[in-house]
Amino acid sequence: MNENKHIKRFSKKIAYSILAIVIVSCVFILSPNNKGTDWLRVLSELLRLVPFFLLLIINHVLLFRLLQQKEYIKYFSACIPLIAFVGFLSSLHLISLKALGINLPPNLLPKMDAMWFLNKTFNYSIVAILILGFDNAINMYFKWIEELERNNNLESENLKNELSVLRNQTSPHFLMNTLNNIHALIDYDKELAKGTVIKLSKLLRVILYESETEHYTFQKEITFISDYLELMKIRVHNQVDVDFSFPKHFNDFKLPPFLFINFIENAFKHGIILTGKSYININFTIDGNYLCFSVANSRSELGDEHISNTSIGITNSKRRLTLLYNNSYQLNIKESQHEFEVTLKIPI
Repeated sequence: MNENKHIKRFSKKIAYSILAIVIVSCVFILSPNNKGTDWLRVLSELLRLVPFFLLLIINHVLLFRLLQQKEYIKYFSACIPLIAFVGFLSSLHLISLKALGINLPPNLLPKMDAMWFLNKTFNYSIVAILILGFDNAINMYFKWIEELERNNNLESENLKNELSVLRNQTSPHFLMNTLNNIHALIDYDKELAKGTVIKLSKLLRVILYESETEHYTFQKEITFISDYLELMKIRVHNQVDVDFSFPKHFNDFKLPPFLFINFIENAFKHGIILTGKSYININFTIDGNYLCFSVANSRSELGDEHISNTSIGITNSKRRLTLLYNNSYQLNIKESQHEFEVTLKIPI
């Protein structure tokens, strides 16, 4: 961000430097005679420009702050007499030359009566107004760029915070379910419960540390899901068929952490039939520049009411996918009397 500020300041300096060079160059270009550059006329024009440069500096350093603070009355109260004064000073450039002991040729000396001074003061005041307008336009443009950048940064930060909240909602939900499983294991298989605690600590390490980095990858997600499935298989009976397939060879790529765990948790929560066979099929494939995920599970006897009561996980997942991929992802949820299936396709 500091680098961007330096770039904007440098760009502003370049803009004003180019303007100054162009104005001064015009003085030389428009002041030739048969013997070359008319240096007296150049000096005369430069003296006429000095008040305008002073006006530019005063407005840029002092007065523009009043516009920023919306102190319009104070701004115009300061500008109007300053514009008139600058116009009057510019009309005195010929008198300034005389004060410096420089005598101009008669052809460069107009009839400097009161009407001439009044006319020149008016014309130069118009030029002063244009200079103020130019300076304010440049300042407002750069302020608008800064405001736009600040808003974009704020929006980006808000999105990151919202994504973090949505992602972290997975952790306590997952932890609570697993701890309940371990609690049930302690009564009839203490050794298995100990092994489960070790597996749980491994998963928590991923949630607490690796997921906060920018180096989370598809391979880490596969490992996380595999470890999660090992934990979940402990709590289900032998008639539950859990199948997990994924590409065995692939070029690893970065991936937002825990995009799929809510869908998999829902499959375990709603897909296990207590009195018969049931299944949960999880599949990953890579199709060109897209990662395809699907999870299909048998429908339990608890019905739609139980599913609707715990749909917040899917709602959060949809919101997170929208924040991450906008309209670049495809999510389909299919329901039938005996099966619930989720398919997701995201760019990689």
